[in-house]
Amino acid sequence: MKLTLPYPPSVNNLYVTVRGRRVLSTEGKRFKMVARQIANTAGVEMLQGSVQLRVWLYRPQKSGDLDNFLKATQDCLTGIAYKDDAQVIHIEAWRLDDPGNPRVEIEVVEVVV
Repeated sequence: MKLTLPYPPSVNNLYVTVRGRRVLSTEGKRFKMVARQIANTAGVEMLQGSVQLRVWLYRPQKSGDLDNFLKATQDCLTGIAYKDDAQVIHIEAWRLDDPGNPRVEIEVVEVVV
């Protein structure tokens, strides 16, 4: 399955501490909600086995580490494309620049090990 999602929040903005507990931030909740809507529209079905992710991150500007945005991308697909992100056994990721259309394109493939 392939999905194109909006540009994800950085891992630095994904969680906040509330009463001593780490919880998903408002920005993180919004990103996950949009991802769910896009996946539902695309007819995504949850995979049960091990999965591989291919990720193309198109940044709005030439700053930001690739790995800071992978966590939000991987987490947002939990409960949508796969039950748990522990199913992800391989990730290929590319960082590109597209100031006019920042986004993340994701391909999720079930793999047999």
